[in-house]
Amino acid sequence: DPQKIEEATHRTLRQKVKSEAIGRWDGPKSDVDVEVDKGVVTLKGNVDAERVDRLIRLVKGVPGVASINDQLSVPQRS
Repeated sequence: DPQKIEEATHRTLRQKVKSEAIGRWDGPKSDVDVEVDKGVVTLKGNVDAERVDRLIRLVKGVPGVASINDQLSVPQRS
């Protein structure tokens, strides 16, 4: 079933992003949610401004990532 294969591929890529990129990132791991669809990785969550670029660079370096949909929010400091 092609759909099951695609879902398995998405799960595998999601796990690779979480272990290889987010696992090496210096920010709070629980603050980032990862979704994958056809090689497009969507990142959601609250991330400090100084950590966003490094996170995106790490995710781009994971084999299989075609592009990144950056939906990260940067908390406002008061």
